[in-house]
Amino acid sequence: MTSLARSFLNVNTVAAGVVLAGLLVLGLVRLRARADGGARGLGKAVIGLWLLLLVYVTIVLASPSLGVRFSLVPLVDLVDGLFSRNWDNVAAANAANVALFLPLGAGLVLHSPRARWVVPVLVGFGLSLAIELTQGFVVRNGAVTADDLIANTAGAFLGWALMRWCAARLSSSGPVEGTT
Repeated sequence: MTSLARSFLNVNTVAAGVVLAGLLVLGLVRLRARADGGARGLGKAVIGLWLLLLVYVTIVLASPSLGVRFSLVPLVDLVDGLFSRNWDNVAAANAANVALFLPLGAGLVLHSPRARWVVPVLVGFGLSLAIELTQGFVVRNGAVTADDLIANTAGAFLGWALMRWCAARLSSSGPVEGTT
């Protein structure tokens, strides 16, 4: 089992993912019912749980035997990795970095439904930078890469865009049953 699979496929991360998914679905229901206060509270819960999951996956589960590796030139590792024998590991790691930040963007929609696209981009980039710096200079293990910043920021934006799209589809599908 690779360290990537160990990080994402364990009881704690799967359980947190299920709870996050449930909170996001409840948030969509609240948005559709125009219960902004309820959606905002669920957004806070999603972001809080996601932050705990982020620290758990990136700091707690990081293997201390790896040491720290810096790669600050954007996309070089990604391109090199995709053309190597381990291309599948590189693709999975980048997909995992995008997926890890999807709940942040979705939670931001619940918390601030009218926020523009720049909000998840800046928040995603800032939190990703904080994690990368923590890995590199505080806990001193893991890879500190520009590619991670790009993938994480993209994940926050995609989570925001997907949640906005779902919310728009639900709101245009007509009134909620039992309401006028």
